[in-house]
Amino acid sequence: MAQLKVRWSEHEARKDYARPFGVGFLDDNGDQITAIAVNGRELLYYRDFQAAVLTLLGELFLHPDVEASAEPQSTWLEIVASLLPAFDGPSLAATSSFDNYEGRTVQVGVLSRGETLTTVAAAAVFDYQEFQAVVAHQSGHLLRLPDIESINDDLTRSRAWTIWVADHMEGLDEEFAVVTDWPWNARLTKK
Repeated sequence: MAQLKVRWSEHEARKDYARPFGVGFLDDNGDQITAIAVNGRELLYYRDFQAAVLTLLGELFLHPDVEASAEPQSTWLEIVASLLPAFDGPSLAATSSFDNYEGRTVQVGVLSRGETLTTVAAAAVFDYQEFQAVVAHQSGHLLRLPDIESINDDLTRSRAWTIWVADHMEGLDEEFAVVTDWPWNARLTKK
């Protein structure tokens, strides 16, 4: 049966516009037919992957398991999850830095068992699937949260993701915090 294999390049991932994932297409004997390079979004979103394959190879990519599924995107994520390392004990940590052009900015460290795998722009945390794509692009790892992914309603999923972020993000160290008594940062599930 034809398969896929994925390799991630840390060097390429440092560039926002890069395509750090090499995706090899294997024939029934396990021999590589060809390969393409894609970014995190193109790898994680089935339709974006199809578009990348068509754009780069001129071939239509139809995965039989995905095409037969009532939940194509979820099925595609299961396939991709089998090809990438997963997070173990994911958490987040706000970090402060100074940029000569932008001034003080806050970014979010993405950790697996306390080890920082990557740091993303703070704005990246507001949508679960976009966050997955950015983190995969920059770290080569796939964050999967079944409790979030199992929610079909977009608004309910968004709220559940916000609660997860609130519960799993460590705030700035006191020396970098703008204020110490900020009433809008109460943990949503701890009320």
